[in-house]
Amino acid sequence: MDQIPTKQNPKGGFETIYFKEEKKISPEFIKSIIFDALNLITVGFFSYFSYKYLNNKAGIIPALLFGIFYFIIILFESALNKSIKKRLLIVFLESIIFFYFWFNFTNIYTILNLWIVFLMFRFWGEVQTFNNFQNYLQIKFNKLTYHNFSKSLIAIILVFTGFYIVNMNINNSESFLSQNFFNNFWNSLSYVFKKIYPEINIDGSLNDLSYSLAIYQIKYKSDFKNLLPDEQEIVIKNFSEQIKARLNTLLDNSNIDYSNKFKDIVYKTFLVKINNWYNLYGIYFIIFWWLIIFLIYFTIGSLIKLFIINILNFIIFEILIYFGVIKIYGENRTKEVLNF
Repeated sequence: MDQIPTKQNPKGGFETIYFKEEKKISPEFIKSIIFDALNLITVGFFSYFSYKYLNNKAGIIPALLFGIFYFIIILFESALNKSIKKRLLIVFLESIIFFYFWFNFTNIYTILNLWIVFLMFRFWGEVQTFNNFQNYLQIKFNKLTYHNFSKSLIAIILVFTGFYIVNMNINNSESFLSQNFFNNFWNSLSYVFKKIYPEINIDGSLNDLSYSLAIYQIKYKSDFKNLLPDEQEIVIKNFSEQIKARLNTLLDNSNIDYSNKFKDIVYKTFLVKINNWYNLYGIYFIIFWWLIIFLIYFTIGSLIKLFIINILNFIIFEILIYFGVIKIYGENRTKEVLNF
């Protein structure tokens, strides 16, 4: 019979030694916890700044940056996922954090419906990506995580547009197209336009626009170059008046104040058109308007993934492999075959 090991106690006598297996926390578990924490923290910031942006209390840049970080993290999370149950639990917690800033009792049924839709698409994307990685032979990160990105993007956009439609005052045409949204869109368009046509002034008044357009169209003509300065000025003014007449026809407005900014004239013209369409088509126009907004945001999100997220994913993927945070290795699998 083996003797039970003992050690001498300084206070006298002997103390029995029990052999216990020391439990260590694996590095993989710690890394997964860190990624889960980043997932939940990032979705909180993304939701907060998105809520502020949609309520015209913050710009789009913070929401866009945290949105990019959020998608990068959830794509890595789905790629490194070893337990679908654990991953779905994290997504459930993520949904609660995401809706925290949007919650109010006034629209509680709408919020619950949007929350269910959000969870449905997020779960769908996670499960599809998990199944992809269970059956892959070679890691193609962007291809294998495509389903998670597309379903998650749809979930986010449905929430955004859902709150937009519900909170919209349909009796106020500005609710369909807010001044802040239009200004942000116009500034982005103006920046690109100036790079292509720096001579044309679209940020000034309608007078400034027509005058710059007149100069742009006739300044290189040989007949114009041969005129005296006073004669050139007369030709420019006449041509400018012709452009104003065309703009009147295009904007379908004969009572335009040419001293107003062209941007403001375009915005007010859109509001009139939108109000007329709503009065004509009612709920069908609201559905059509929601579909247009959805497609715009989905297109923007897809372009961001193509030109930004894919590049950042590749860089981060290589960095994590280089520092040993994640590893790629081969494994042998037993495959079941069904046959007659």
